[in-house]
Amino acid sequence: MTHHSRYNYTVAIPGSNECLVYNFNTGAMLRLDRAQKLLFDLSPQFSQGHPVVKRWHELGLLSDCDELEVLKDQVRKRYSDYAARTDKVLRLTLHVTSLCNFACPYCFQARRSGHMAQEAQDQVVRLTKAKLEQGGYERMTVDWFGGEPLLAADIIDNLGHRLMDVAAQHGAGFSSNIHTNAYLLDQAMVDLLEGVNCRFAIVTLDGYGSEHDKTRHLHGGGATFERIVGNLSSIKTSMVLNIRSNLHAGNYESYKRLQAVIGAIAKSTGNEMRCSPTLVHTSAAGLQRGDPTSHLPSDEYYKILDTTDLEKRSNTYTPKLFNCHVVQLDNYLVDDEGYLFPHCNELAANRNFVYGNILDLDEDGLDRLDQLHMAKCLEYVLPTKDEECMQCELLTVCYGGCLLARLSGGRSCTKNPERIDAYLLKKAGFPSQTKAGR
Repeated sequence: MTHHSRYNYTVAIPGSNECLVYNFNTGAMLRLDRAQKLLFDLSPQFSQGHPVVKRWHELGLLSDCDELEVLKDQVRKRYSDYAARTDKVLRLTLHVTSLCNFACPYCFQARRSGHMAQEAQDQVVRLTKAKLEQGGYERMTVDWFGGEPLLAADIIDNLGHRLMDVAAQHGAGFSSNIHTNAYLLDQAMVDLLEGVNCRFAIVTLDGYGSEHDKTRHLHGGGATFERIVGNLSSIKTSMVLNIRSNLHAGNYESYKRLQAVIGAIAKSTGNEMRCSPTLVHTSAAGLQRGDPTSHLPSDEYYKILDTTDLEKRSNTYTPKLFNCHVVQLDNYLVDDEGYLFPHCNELAANRNFVYGNILDLDEDGLDRLDQLHMAKCLEYVLPTKDEECMQCELLTVCYGGCLLARLSGGRSCTKNPERIDAYLLKKAGFPSQTKAGR
């Protein structure tokens, strides 16, 4: 029986009797006046051969099937198709150390004190060889993580070159990225990173000056902002420097000043730099150590977000099945003690999702790893245990949001009708500052 698509969303056009009907699965959009909207509302009762109804069917605004079952079939097919591809990407996140020179109160990681042992590094190389020997891999990427990974720069240098050699032997390209506080990011470190084809560095600066230093300080409380800004001002690099800022009620007012500083550094150095604000969120480890940061109201965050191109870079409100790295095939994380996880740095911090230790994996274990991961991906990719999520028009946009939040019994819903309305009105050519009612 014909019915309206479950992914349809309607927004009124201010100052008129018209509205927009948008489908978050197909991207189809209709502009309807009051009479046309009435016709659209009644369209499931009309013959499917009616020219207008047929057109709305083609656009995906009307459906005659169970769209949830179709989505589940599509998800299974996407995984099957990816597994058979000859241009697959092997992604590894390597926690080369759990040591950190900072003592950020909100950090989601419990503080340990070790570098990745040589035996674990050897097993990472073995895992890489075993995966690439399966064939079909076009390239591989490595994300260097910690703690503070530059405290283990020798491991990055040695292991990075070993993995580059393995990739080359199997005809796969190689690149890497790094998450760093940049306290040690001088030109020598840049040269070392570029030597292992590091193309992207995420550097965290939480606001300007003392506002940054309140939450991103050395053990014992030493300031870090001036040292980091000095490093960023003195290096020359081919890496993209993505300046991430964890915003909270105590530092957001200084963010505009930070943006100006980053813009000036980018201009003077010629380095490509981006600003990416995000929100501090509660973590179990942070709560244990008495995290004093207070959350920033979402409306204040959105004001800041509007000053960046982050939403454009994030492909906001477009369908993206594998947005969550946990449910991506061929995407694994190995921590400093050799424990193996699907990729999620925060999920790996509590070891509730561990696949085992890389030191214990024999050949059969490596074969079973992919099977286990595929099963977990299919189990968790859709929020089947959350009825509200499953019925949401944006299901194919966010697929239930953060999986870690779901596994913890919560939800990371970012559905904001006012912002969605503004986004759709802007997409249709109306002034972006216009607010609309649902």
